[in-house]
Amino acid sequence: MLVPASRQLALDGLGRAEHAGATENHHVSAVFLDRRHRFVGEGAHAFWHETIFVGEHHEGIPTWVILAPFVVSVLGLGVAYYYYILHPELPAQMAAKKGMLYTFLYNKWYFDELYDLILVRPAFWLARQFWKIGDGKIIDGLGPDGIAARVLDVTRGAVKLQTGYIYHYAFAMLVGAAALATWFLFSGQA
Repeated sequence: MLVPASRQLALDGLGRAEHAGATENHHVSAVFLDRRHRFVGEGAHAFWHETIFVGEHHEGIPTWVILAPFVVSVLGLGVAYYYYILHPELPAQMAAKKGMLYTFLYNKWYFDELYDLILVRPAFWLARQFWKIGDGKIIDGLGPDGIAARVLDVTRGAVKLQTGYIYHYAFAMLVGAAALATWFLFSGQA
């Protein structure tokens, strides 16, 4: 029963904070973190060590820093309630005016455009360079395409040697036999 247990945890923690004479720096999240031993056990500090900041010590942290997220959340809820519950016609009117604030928020603070400009376009440029130079010229130029081109060059030369005349083939055989005889004579093997 997760819901009743969490409800009991919240009520027990809030009651404990009220009776203990909570200071101004003691807030709701600290109450929940004080009661974390119910989930981990009494050795919670030994279990967590320094992996999770539990926010128990507030020395040096200004109160406004601790309260700012809560205040901004409440203000956001108030603005949403005002616009969408009390006056539901206001968002449509703002959209029709297309003011600077509406355009800025509608375009999600231009994060997509900044992301595209700062990260996506340079990444595409770099990828294109790797593709054109690295893959196209170096890998394919020296590898498969380069070898295939050299084979074509050799076959074009071999085609010129093959004329179809018998006397050219007889002459090639005579030159080959003479080269083989010369090799055996000068290498000392007979």
